[in-house]
This record gives sequence, C-alpha cells and structure tokens, in this order.
Amino acid sequence: MPVNLAVAKTRETRLHKPLPVPPLFLLLFLLLLTGCGKGSPPPDIVPIVKALMAAAALSAARTKAGTAAKHYMERRVLYLTGKNSGWATESGFTSLIARIGAEMNQVAAFVDERLTTLGGADPVTPAHRDLQDAAKHLIIDGPTAIATQFQKNKSERAERIAQIVWRGCAIQAELWSGGDSTLSPSLLKPPLTEILDRRLHSVEVLILHDEANLGKWSIAGIASGWKDQQRTSMFQYPLIRFADPDDHSDFEPALTAAGLSIAGLAPDWNSTGFRIEYRLQTRVRPEAFAEWVWDQPNYVLTFAPGATGSSALNDMIPITPAVTDVKFEDFQDRNWMFCDIMLAALHLQGLRFSRLRRTGTDTDFNTATASGVTLRPLLPVTGPPAVTGLMTDGAKWFEAVAIPHDELQVGDHLVYWNNQFVRHILGSEFGLENSYVTRIGSDGYMVMLSGHGMPETIETQFAEEMASAMKGAYAKLVKFINDKFAADPGLPPVLGVRQNSIRFQLVRWAPFNEIFGPEDGSVSLKADGAWWIRLRRDALRDKKPPDPHPDPVPSMTDALTMIPKSVRVDTSRGMIPPTLPSGDFDTDYQEAIYLPLSVPSGVNKGWAGYFDNHKGAGDSVFLVDLIPDGEFVPGFYFKGRGQQSTIPVMRPKVQIT
Repeated sequence: MPVNLAVAKTRETRLHKPLPVPPLFLLLFLLLLTGCGKGSPPPDIVPIVKALMAAAALSAARTKAGTAAKHYMERRVLYLTGKNSGWATESGFTSLIARIGAEMNQVAAFVDERLTTLGGADPVTPAHRDLQDAAKHLIIDGPTAIATQFQKNKSERAERIAQIVWRGCAIQAELWSGGDSTLSPSLLKPPLTEILDRRLHSVEVLILHDEANLGKWSIAGIASGWKDQQRTSMFQYPLIRFADPDDHSDFEPALTAAGLSIAGLAPDWNSTGFRIEYRLQTRVRPEAFAEWVWDQPNYVLTFAPGATGSSALNDMIPITPAVTDVKFEDFQDRNWMFCDIMLAALHLQGLRFSRLRRTGTDTDFNTATASGVTLRPLLPVTGPPAVTGLMTDGAKWFEAVAIPHDELQVGDHLVYWNNQFVRHILGSEFGLENSYVTRIGSDGYMVMLSGHGMPETIETQFAEEMASAMKGAYAKLVKFINDKFAADPGLPPVLGVRQNSIRFQLVRWAPFNEIFGPEDGSVSLKADGAWWIRLRRDALRDKKPPDPHPDPVPSMTDALTMIPKSVRVDTSRGMIPPTLPSGDFDTDYQEAIYLPLSVPSGVNKGWAGYFDNHKGAGDSVFLVDLIPDGEFVPGFYFKGRGQQSTIPVMRPKVQIT
C-alpha cells in the first residue's frame, strides 16, 4: 500500500521560521555526535597555548582577534613548533610570543583595513554584492524590513571578513613570507586579498541569492511570467510544491487564474501529486541556454562547444552590476538545479570574481576553463575529492583535501550527510546537503553551514533540521500501523509499504521471542510487538539495476553506518530471525538491516544496550517511541565519527601571484 512519506527540501516554508533552541543536554550530545565544538589540540601544545593566552605581550592581539584568538594560536603553535622544535621547550616561549605576536598584529591591521574598505562603497571592479539591494528579498518588502535585513547583511559580512582572514592566516602557511624560523614574518597581502574575495563572494552569492521564502504567486503564461514576489533569487530547485499539508501554496490557483492547469504543464513538468518536477534535473537560465549542455544520464553540466568560460558563467550568474537583475523576478529566468551543481557553479564564480578583481581581466579564468569544466557532485563519502573533478586544470586553482574539523574555513565546500533512509527510501533530495561553511560559531570552533534551500544554521541545529525529514516519515509510518491495528488487531508480521517506486517492509520482530508492547497510553505506536523498517542493503545505493553501471551493494558494516540506530539479525547471539515472505531473504538473513520505530523503555544505548542484556522468550518488554533527532544524522562523517576523522572538502587554493 502506498504511503506518502515524501519530504521536500525547500526554503518555501522554513527560511524565516525560527529554529528551536535545543536544550543544553541535547546541544552537548550533538557536539559529541558531529565532532564539533571546541577542538582538542595535541596534548604537547596545550600548556604552550595556555601560556600564550595569558601572555601580557599578546594581550592587545588577543583582544583584536576576539573569539578567533585561541584557535589561531593553536594552529600556529602546532605548525611553528613542527618547524622549530626548540621553540616548544624555550623558557617563557619567547620566540613563539614574538613570532605569533608579529603575525597577529599584521592580521588585525589587515582585517581593520578590509572592514573599512568593504564596509562602504567597494572601490574595486567588479564590486562585491550590494548589501542594500540584497536586503530587499521580496518585491513587497517595506522600509523597516529592508533596513533590518541591511544591517544584518553588513554585520554578517564583517564577521565573515574577519573569520576568513584569521582562519586563513592560521592554516595557510603560504600566506607568510620570511621563512618559518623568522621572528619578523611578512603577511602576503595580495594573495590574502584574493582568497578573501574568493571565499566571501562565493558564500555571499549563496546566502543572498538562493531561493528563499515566497510571496504570492502570479502566472502570465505557460513558460514565462511566473512571479513569486522574490527579486534576489538566482537559483531554484527544479520543482514547485503546490499541494502539501505543510505548505499552503497558491501556485495552483495562480495557474488556474491564467487559464492553465498542473496537467497542462506536461511534458516539461511532471506532477507527483503534491509538487511538480521539471523533466531535467538541471536547467540554466534562458540567457545561458546556448553556452551550457546538460547531460541527464550522467548528471553533469558542461560548456557548450565554443563557449567562453567568463561569458558562459556571467550569463548564469552575472557579476556586474552588483545589484540583482530585474529578470530574476521571474521564476522562469532563474537557474534550476540541485545543491551539488549549484555549489560547483559557485566555485567557478568565486574563482572568476577574485581573479578578475586582482588582475583586471578574465584571461586567467578563460585559460583555466578552456581545458574543460564539468559541474557535477564533487565530494566523495570519505577521503579527498578529485582535484580535477570540476576543472581539468583544477590542481592549480583548488585544493581537494580531507581535513579535521578544526581546519575548516569559511568558503569550504563539504557534504553534511543525513540518514540515508531519507535519500534512498524516501527518495528525498534532503538525503544530504552540499554546503559551504558560511561563518564560524561564537565559540571560535563550531561552524555555520548553508546549502541550496537550507538557511544558514549552526552545525548542531543543522543536524536537527535534517532529522525533521525522518521525524515526519516516522509519524506517518506509525499512523499507518496504528490504522491497520485499529481495523484488525491480528496484524500480519509483515506490512508492505511503497514510497513512489521504492518498496520496503514494516516487520514485527521479537529478536529473542519476547512479548513487546507499548509502555502506556502516551506511546504513539499502539500496536502490539516491536515494529521495524526492513531495508534491503541493495536498496541503499544511488544507481541500481537496470542501470548499466550500478553501484556496489554496501557491506553490512557500511549499511549499519549509513542508517544510524539500525541493527542486523545476528543468530550467533541467539536471535530468532523475523518471519519473512518465502524467497525474500538470504539463509543468513544478512540481506537487510532493521531500523526500529520504538525502543525498550529505560534501557541505555537503545537496542544495542538491550541486546547486551536482553530478556528471554515469553518475557514482557515495554516500548517507548523512538524520536528521530540529530543522533540519526551522520553529519560530517558518512561512515560515523568513530570510523572517520577527516572531512572531504573542496576549497580555493591560495594564489601567490
């Protein structure tokens, strides 16, 4: 029986909805889960950093650096003592204090100058985005809303400038000249200015020109004049919701008023019943049609033959003027793409913009892109990306790395992973989020993230927001079982569920022949027994047969990691396998994993803890609701924090000349 579990990822109903502040215990738990929060420097530098943080000679520099001070000192002490081992044991750490003090004074002066210059009328062409213009997101925004947003834009730009500079100078050793042993280093300002421009521009285009909350729809024709009152959005997902319980869109009434219908939009648009999806997964805006080619089977966007890089990119994302072209008020005149293609495009945008500001010409960009450009998903699940994945000449312009959390910088591109149930079973684009690091948190360590259709959020709440897709699916599955149970308490042990074209099963399973039931009337799942979502491992992959090149079936270890909280049938521990349809399982029952809808009451570590000290056949076990939260979300680490300590990142490369 089909059950609509779909959860669409869009800002239409979420952008300006305030996110709940998690209670302190949950925030602390999420810090452990995602590997975020204050970093842990190697033990041998801890006393050195402590001494530097207390050194009177560095007092003014620490004040200037603010929340960046401790992180800066940790990274620089780690690097400099690796190059000068004697500095680590020197009495009073005089060399480190002299060197780091000299650095921090120069960084602080550079930040002050950039804040002054970029806080007013940008004197360089092309200019950074016009923050006053970007403050008017909807055409109906009034003076008060615009003024408030303008101040917010300015404040966030100032934060990003300082954070880009302090983190860059702490992590990118090539920004310092004079040698690693000198006590009088020189900051290389032209490369730093360029990398600041590049990171800042990419992030601001994402933040200021992504799809956001909608106004009122009006439709003029079948392929033009689709107005949603947005004026700054340059990017949209290739879909529009029109009938969803959580979104009371007026898109369909606007179609009707124009003499059109959902069905009449075919074949360009296909209806799922609650949203329309464009026939292609990427479509650039009409001005750029002739310069880009979308390859749907291979999911890549490339230059058309004869296209020039700067022209093709400018027609997709205009650099000048710094205000938003009025054409973007029409939904049909925006770029329609998913997060991976959009962020790949912003990599090119940042490169072109910063190089043009530094050299005054597009020559370097056009030469670099002439060798080949492919917009595609750039990041693997583990390990460093391929540096040539975006550009054949990418090694000169990008760094493709796998780095620890504390080396993340504003403008770094990473993937924040949701529970893969959302991706492979719900079929939602919310299964992962290609994201940019957009700011550093107030503690100097946590990062803020934003992606296409995902508002800027501190990483802990990013996990909670992503878990909302699972929470909604769980609620619908529980209702499905409850309705079946109310109609007939003698439920069969297996209930079939279909989500779009994907089939899976709800299975009643007592691993040790226990008698399971709800603890009390407050438990949402009313049916007797422990109910599980049975997920075949061969369903947990993007490319499946009949695709000519299907992805390999994940191992049991990988499957359990992809779906946190899931378990397997382990007969070596005395487990009794579930009752399944004949021919639908392997003899060892390792073809599938099981994701619970409930957990044993009062048991630490959920089912894992219960399996270590389980009840026996015929024993009663009370169950309580399992509420999906950030614990369900792998976050930065696809394979889990215990199996993976670095994050795959694509980021700009410092250009010395």
